[in-house]
Amino acid sequence: MVIVILFYSQFGVPVAFLVMLLIQFLLIIIDRALYLRRNVRGKFFFHFFQVICVHVWLFFVLPAITHITFRDNVAAQFWYLFKCISFGYSSTQVRLGYPKRIAGNFLMKKFNYVNQILYRIYLLIPFLLELRTIMDWIFTDTALGLSSWLQLQDIYSDVYLLKCARWAEQKYRTDRGVTRPKLTKYGVGGSLLALLILLIWFPLLFFSFSSSFYQPNPSNEVNVEIKLGPYLPIYQMTAQDIDLVPFTSADLKALRDRIDSLNIETATKDSAYGFLRDFNRDDIQCVNLFATSVDLWEISQPVRDTVVNNLRSNVTVPVRFSYTIRRSPLDQDNSGDQATIVTGENTVGITANDKSIRNALIEILNGAMDSRTTINFTIVNLLPRFLHVKPKAKPEEIFAFKNSNFILKNFIDYLKSTFCILGFLNDYYANITMGLNSTKTVPNSTDVWWEMSEYGNKYSYTPSCAFSGQNYLSMIFFNDKVSPANISFLTRYGIIGLYTTFVVVVARLFRTILQTSRTIMFNELPNVERLWHLLRDIYLVRENNMLPFEEELFAKLVFLYRSPETLIRFTKPKSE
Repeated sequence: MVIVILFYSQFGVPVAFLVMLLIQFLLIIIDRALYLRRNVRGKFFFHFFQVICVHVWLFFVLPAITHITFRDNVAAQFWYLFKCISFGYSSTQVRLGYPKRIAGNFLMKKFNYVNQILYRIYLLIPFLLELRTIMDWIFTDTALGLSSWLQLQDIYSDVYLLKCARWAEQKYRTDRGVTRPKLTKYGVGGSLLALLILLIWFPLLFFSFSSSFYQPNPSNEVNVEIKLGPYLPIYQMTAQDIDLVPFTSADLKALRDRIDSLNIETATKDSAYGFLRDFNRDDIQCVNLFATSVDLWEISQPVRDTVVNNLRSNVTVPVRFSYTIRRSPLDQDNSGDQATIVTGENTVGITANDKSIRNALIEILNGAMDSRTTINFTIVNLLPRFLHVKPKAKPEEIFAFKNSNFILKNFIDYLKSTFCILGFLNDYYANITMGLNSTKTVPNSTDVWWEMSEYGNKYSYTPSCAFSGQNYLSMIFFNDKVSPANISFLTRYGIIGLYTTFVVVVARLFRTILQTSRTIMFNELPNVERLWHLLRDIYLVRENNMLPFEEELFAKLVFLYRSPETLIRFTKPKSE
């Protein structure tokens, strides 16, 4: 049954399977109703009806629907085997008839540890006790109302458990005034103490050790755009398949060695090491973007004039480098733990002091460039080379690497050094040189496109997975792992959510179990034999259709529970 539930939790519940479950549940309800009414004739026709329907379904209808014969359908054979066993017991019940007395649960026939444990397990099954109790009230002749019936069943259950407890006390006596055995104290008490400690630290232990089961979550498509202000993009490119190259072990080792060689503070170096510690080489990938835009560039004259006017004024014109990262969900259950599409951007403003960039853009937009000359300009710190890609949140910059840049720059400035390529200085962001190109081979062609280049950047660290040359732009993604489907329901809300939903709830449950002072008068009854016989008498008079006596005996039972003094006298040991 558990395997079936796990299977359908992943692939959904077919309508036919749901209908079969509902029909089977309805048959159980009808069978229970016939049992409570002791209707042997109805049971016979019901049994006959089930036998015919099952055989027609298995040998005629199901093969016609699935095109699989009964001989080849293993699942149908197992189900038929269990139904045959059920039919055997059902036919025996029809032949021998129903019992004359139906009193209580079959687990209440004996008083020992086995029956007590089985009955407690029965009580833990959700809605089973409630279904049975309500059905018993519906199909049994009684003078009690539903609320009184529920009270009677609750008292009956409690008294049975008390009777089992008194049996255990009689069988395994404990002398008065004698200390408890160490085996009991360290066995039972130590187990409970270990359980409580485990519950307190479970979220931290779970999140600490579950990371080893996490699965890589690399990007499978990256779309990049570069825009001038709010207008149409001047550069568009998509990286996928062979453009997304994973790190090698040598690349990761070289990155660690590069960080280790930096002349920076120990705390900053430890921060960078701590960030890298969470990633394997499968989690890091190079994103290589072809430098030439995939689309031709077109711009209307009004928009062109607006951009030129902004460039001629002191208005800061933003250059936006935006990226969209797509990933495939690892499985259906993980779709809630990761976003298949995440976006981000880095914006650099062309200020009034950037005269050369403004003049170059104005010449390009006005079409004043010579056909033999390409006008290029460079936007500083436009492309983030390192990105931390999270499962659901927006990609973030890696501050451990950026701090390395900042501290190293101060260190170099302090030493008045002339070489600035010792560490990650100028490595985190790339300067992008861009220009507008047109075809030279087709006469009178008006097709133009933008080209980007990282030429001129001197990086202290470039992995082997990054395509070298001027024809590509490269980024390095650090992709967080995602949890597998079988533990995603625990990791979905994080450690704080797990503490509030698991630890707090379990703590409240334990506190409720341990707060037994309010129920001492009902749980510490020394002798429940008279109570047990009173309950059995209520069942007995009901079975003999003596309903006035049933109501009178139940009133006596209620009076006992309303009067603690009377209950004490009623349950005192026989020796007293």
